[in-house]
Amino acid sequence: MTLMGIGVLRHEIEQHSRDGMHLGRNLELDARSLSYLVSESVTLKPAEWLAPIPTLDQGQLGSCTGNAGARHLAQLYGPADFTNIELHSLKLSGVDAVEDEDFAIELYHEATIADGFRGSYPPDDTGSSGLGVCKALKKAGLISGYHWATTARAWATMLQHGGTIIGTPWYNSWFEPDPDGFVDAGNWRRSGLAGGHEIYVEALEAWDNTDPAKCIIRFHNSWGDKWGDSGCGRMRMTTYESLKSQIDVKQFTR
Repeated sequence: MTLMGIGVLRHEIEQHSRDGMHLGRNLELDARSLSYLVSESVTLKPAEWLAPIPTLDQGQLGSCTGNAGARHLAQLYGPADFTNIELHSLKLSGVDAVEDEDFAIELYHEATIADGFRGSYPPDDTGSSGLGVCKALKKAGLISGYHWATTARAWATMLQHGGTIIGTPWYNSWFEPDPDGFVDAGNWRRSGLAGGHEIYVEALEAWDNTDPAKCIIRFHNSWGDKWGDSGCGRMRMTTYESLKSQIDVKQFTR
C-alpha cells in the first residue's frame, strides 16, 4: 500500500482469479473525494435500477472496473439516450453483449491510463480502479462528475436515486454464492482473500434502520448469466460495515 502525495492512497492487489471468473480491481482512494460525499436521506426504502444491457462477461481479462462502469453508464443514460454514449467510436447497443463488452474493454483501457498504477491495457492486464473509471468517463465527457458514500446509510441514500459501482475485496468463497445468491453466507473470512473486484450495485432489496443484517443489496456481476442468480449476487450491509475501509462506493452524475 502506497501513499502518493497528499491524501492519495494506492494499493495494487494480488489477484487469484478462477477460470471464467476474473478479478482486477485495485484500491485507489483520494481524500479530495470527501468533498463530494452524498447527503444522507431521512427516509429509505427498497429501490431497483436495472441497466438496459445484457449481462456482460469479462472472460479472462481483468476488466471488471470497465464492465461495472459500462453497466452503470447504461443505467444512467437509458436506452433512449444510448446514441449519446460513445468512446473512441465504440457505443453501447443494449442488445448485443459482444458490442457492449467491447465498450467495457475500451473503458477499462482508458481507466488503466487514468489511474496511477503501473502498466496500461493493452498489453498490461494489471487491473485498474473505480476511481480510474470515473476519471476516464469524466475526461470523455460522458459524466459530469461522481459522488461518494462512506457509510451504509449514505450508500442506501444513493440507491434511492440510481445505481452505484463499488470496488471491494473478494474472498474465495464469494466465487460460489449460496442458492439465494449471497456471496457472504457462512464464515466467508476463513476462505481467504482472492483479490479485488468491481461490481455494479443495481438494487437496495431491503432496508432496516436498526439491523444491518436485514439490509441487503443486489449487484450485477460481469461473469455471464450462469454465475449466481442469473448473473447477480447479494450482500448484507453487515459485510459492507466490516470491510468499508477497503470498499469505495461511487455514483455517476450526468
